[in-house]
Amino acid sequence: MPELARRLNERIDAIVDRTLAGYHPDVPAPIAWRTEAALQRATIRFVQAVAGALETGHPENATGRIEVAGARGALERDGGGAIVAEHTRIAAATLREAELLLQEYPTEDNALALATVHAVIDEAQAAVVRGTEYVRESEGKD
Repeated sequence: MPELARRLNERIDAIVDRTLAGYHPDVPAPIAWRTEAALQRATIRFVQAVAGALETGHPENATGRIEVAGARGALERDGGGAIVAEHTRIAAATLREAELLLQEYPTEDNALALATVHAVIDEAQAAVVRGTEYVRESEGKD
């Protein structure tokens, strides 16, 4: 899926905008959201990791950097819940952009392409959780 990966990277700004649009000051949130700049950086890193995994066709290639993000989020924030919620929003924005790209630029097998995007995002989300678990285990908070 190298073509889809390239196009996702080209649409990072749209994915950032879609992620940020999901936040509104009048909507109470159960967790404190990070600054716009921090969310932008997190979104860029997430999309780049997902695109890298799509380029190779191996979902597990998305894990390393995203596990680190999960661990960092667990250390900096609430032990991991906020970073998992944040990455869920980023994943949703990334998935939506991938769906739009597949409508605009159909592949030979859009069903396979979309299933691959889902698998990569599933792996990325699992990596965030693993990163938070590493921190909990190291701190003895299981």
